Amino acid sequence: GGAAMGVGVETVLTPGGLGLGWGEFVYDAGQFHIDALVLFLSEENADTVFGLGGNFYYRIHGGASADLSIGGGLAFVNTSPDMGDSLTDIVFNGGAKIRAFVTPNVALHTTLWLSLAMVDGGNMTTNVFGLSGRLIGFLGITYFFR
Repeated sequence: GGAAMGVGVETVLTPGGLGLGWGEFVYDAGQFHIDALVLFLSEENADTVFGLGGNFYYRIHGGASADLSIGGGLAFVNTSPDMGDSLTDIVFNGGAKIRAFVTPNVALHTTLWLSLAMVDGGNMTTNVFGLSGRLIGFLGITYFFR
């Protein structure tokens, strides 16, 4: 019981983002929890990706060792290719998260989001702005310091 801080990781299960992992920092207050997310990926002669995000969840049902929450969030993702101009996504999410506590300190979780993304980027001759939505799934694990 009581509030707890946690650290973990979650990965995207949706094609196009498969395997893309986010570091996760969680504040769990019981009836709600807040997740701060960080993403950094850099490969030689490839894209560099940096992302920051946050989600708020409100628990709508809880059992002895699991809970179901609904919520929303916002993320900023910047992709800088090895050559060319960078691309910035602003992503608004809404959905549900299920957490199963395998011990009092360890939770496996899955999230299903409906996301709305605004994309801004381009090069010297073309600017791109897009607006799209898609269903995104995540799978993760979090350790709580209780």
